[in-house]
Amino acid sequence: MINYDKNIFNKIKDWNKDNIHILTDFDRTLTIGSSESSWGILSSGGFISPEYREERQKLYKKYRPIEIDETLDFDTKNKLMIEWWNKHINLLIKYKLREETIIEATKDIKVMKFRDGAVDLLGYLYENDIPV
Repeated sequence: MINYDKNIFNKIKDWNKDNIHILTDFDRTLTIGSSESSWGILSSGGFISPEYREERQKLYKKYRPIEIDETLDFDTKNKLMIEWWNKHINLLIKYKLREETIIEATKDIKVMKFRDGAVDLLGYLYENDIPV
């Protein structure tokens, strides 16, 4: 992460594949708020078993209200979001999520609604071998 300073634009000019890596998530960062989340796409598209979807929904009902609760302090929310993440990753392992499933689930680019400029940014980064 770069802290803003007066010389930021001079620094950006010098970025290339050897001195920058982009770290981002997609869900509501590169995509708009009403877009389906990556986990939601796997669940709603029927790409993983009904048992996975049922367990995932239980986690969602428990943790989603916490995620959007603006009254929780950072440490409490962070701890619980990490807990949710780990439990969900364990579900994906339990139900044997495979790379082919992710490819199939994301074939239709319409399922994720990207923010203005996000697709161009990702294309630029890809064309210039800048890791994301």
